[in-house]
Amino acid sequence: MVLSGTNSGGVMARYLRTSKQSKSAEKGLYLQIYESNHVPGLGSRSQLVKTIGYVKDEEAKGIKDPVEYYRKSIKKFNENEKKRKESEKAERISDSIPIKNVGYFLAKAVLNKLDIRNDINCYDIIRNCQFNHYDMLEALVCSKIMAPGPICKTAEEVIPSFYEKYSLTRNQIYDEYPFLGSEYEAIIQIFNRAVKEKYGRKTDKVYFDCTNYYFEIDYESGDKQKGPSKENQNSPIIGMALMLDSDKIPLGMKMFPGNESEKPEMRKMAAELKKKGEIKGKTIFVADKGLNCISNISQILLDKNGYIFSKSVKQLSDAEKEWLLEQKDFTEHIEDGEVKYKYYEFEDDFKYRVKNSVGKITEVELPEKRVLTYNPSLAKKQIAEINKLVSKAKELSASKSKKSEYGEASKYVQFKSIDKKTGELTDDIIAQINIDKVNMDINLAGYNLLVTSEKEMNATEIYSVYHNLWKIEESFRYLKTFLEARPVYVSNSDSIYGHFLICYLSLLIIRLMEIKEFKNKICDSKITEFIRKFNVLVDKKKIINCTAMSIAKHVDDLIPKQDLTKKYYTDKEILNILNFGF
Repeated sequence: MVLSGTNSGGVMARYLRTSKQSKSAEKGLYLQIYESNHVPGLGSRSQLVKTIGYVKDEEAKGIKDPVEYYRKSIKKFNENEKKRKESEKAERISDSIPIKNVGYFLAKAVLNKLDIRNDINCYDIIRNCQFNHYDMLEALVCSKIMAPGPICKTAEEVIPSFYEKYSLTRNQIYDEYPFLGSEYEAIIQIFNRAVKEKYGRKTDKVYFDCTNYYFEIDYESGDKQKGPSKENQNSPIIGMALMLDSDKIPLGMKMFPGNESEKPEMRKMAAELKKKGEIKGKTIFVADKGLNCISNISQILLDKNGYIFSKSVKQLSDAEKEWLLEQKDFTEHIEDGEVKYKYYEFEDDFKYRVKNSVGKITEVELPEKRVLTYNPSLAKKQIAEINKLVSKAKELSASKSKKSEYGEASKYVQFKSIDKKTGELTDDIIAQINIDKVNMDINLAGYNLLVTSEKEMNATEIYSVYHNLWKIEESFRYLKTFLEARPVYVSNSDSIYGHFLICYLSLLIIRLMEIKEFKNKICDSKITEFIRKFNVLVDKKKIINCTAMSIAKHVDDLIPKQDLTKKYYTDKEILNILNFGF
């Protein structure tokens, strides 16, 4: 018997109740099956489903251990009932969504062009699973671009909202993430081979940077370790290294524990890509000051490659800072009648400090070209940021806030233990604005120093190549915002890596669309907006386009073979759009 009318929002489960009937205690245990139902606002409610009887009577029927027998039977019933309800729920969700997404056809078109179905389906043999691996990967990448979120949302809402039906269950999707994580490097290699064959790869210059993602947990575990967070978080983090090719298309991704330095990751990734044949010939590595170290430079030169790094002007010696601020011999770079930046280039042998195998530090000299630049708009931005931090520091000092509350503003504060009256040291901490530090940073605002092994490159070319690093910063922003790479809704390392693999592949597909297919005529945000909003209402007699004309036209103008601005479609026309190929 099932409790009807009481299960809205509740979960039912059967259980075995054992008792001794007061009037017949000598007969032993009495068995009954009850069903527990949680009713919101009322709590748990139970109702008798079936009376079994006395244990002795059941034993007389040939059941050796009636209690254990019925417990196992009820457990199996509950498991089957759970599966049945999940299946019904999936059907209800799928059938109850009249609005279907068609915009994912763009992502499908790029994936189809890469022609990796057989490569991915090799995993069907390895895992002997009940679903097609390529279909799974396609569904996960398309859903990540269309509506990122937790796995339950992907399984129950996003994938069922596709116009086409994917025969995937929630449990299969949950199980796939750790597998993808364990194979993420191999899968990236599959995609790299395909990108090289279908689009070509240019690796005469590659762009490299690292970021990290924090987890809202208290304790470190696995690769989630505490380290310097890019977002000034004190939580455990996990690191991601990203490399782009000369066209600024993702070339490689590497995950690493949050407590490890990011500096060796460039050497590791470069060595792996070179070994697999994905980087050939001389390559110029372009990276920010965080990756500028003698170990990276020496390895690059030993491999007969080149580098363009920035060097922090704030970390220069006092003599070098003085020389920088006194420098007058700048050349102005003018665009549209406006000074975009000024530069001064020079060559020399420059000293680097090297720690040998026994920990002894020695100095070596390397021949380099250096380009000192000054950007007026950057100076204005940096001065505004400095003033903002100083204002924050002054407010916190006035309110006698704790040192831990200052955050980034603490670099402009000196914390001293001095009695104001006697001038002697005390246990009371007072905060004073470090005027010298503030003035120095304001004076250095807008300056940047580029160092390179490429002496034949002129200053404007070096500046232009280095400033293409904005594309990798933009890629990190796209991962963290549009693809919601954070927060991460999984916990073990392989599942985390599986999550980031799907994010990386989604970024790769968007970049191939933006740069290779649409030739930079439409930006990533507009592509993403179209994919997410090109929806149709499936009526009994007609299919209605629900997309705003302004959004559809962005892509319609670039794909003349398809009419994406029609108000009404037939099923055949929608399937024709979904089978579109670049």
